[in-house]
Amino acid sequence: MAERIEFTLKVKWEALIRQNFRCASCAAVIHGVGESGTRDHAFGERAEAHHVRHAMANGDGDAGNCVVVCHSCHYSAHGGGHFQDNTEQMQGKPSDYPCYDGDSRACKKLAKDFDKRFHSGR
Repeated sequence: MAERIEFTLKVKWEALIRQNFRCASCAAVIHGVGESGTRDHAFGERAEAHHVRHAMANGDGDAGNCVVVCHSCHYSAHGGGHFQDNTEQMQGKPSDYPCYDGDSRACKKLAKDFDKRFHSGR
């Protein structure tokens, strides 16, 4: 069994910059990793790094295998806390995350919809 590879702070920031400071899953604005972004997050959530491809599926600790997601999205990515050690869940791909590339058309649309829904009254 492969050892779990933790992401360095530098890798987390590289991923967040690639994502244009958006959650890779829901497109919420994320201004920092860990607790540093909670004040500015739409729901006060921390930002967490998630392996696109798990170490047990030969995933590495590089920025290309890292997505920064909200705590809720991270929980969802792991099956709502019922993460199964199986091939399908562990062999993710960047296309599983709409904002893996913050400049993608899918991310821009999701971000626009998110901002309209959650920031229109601010």
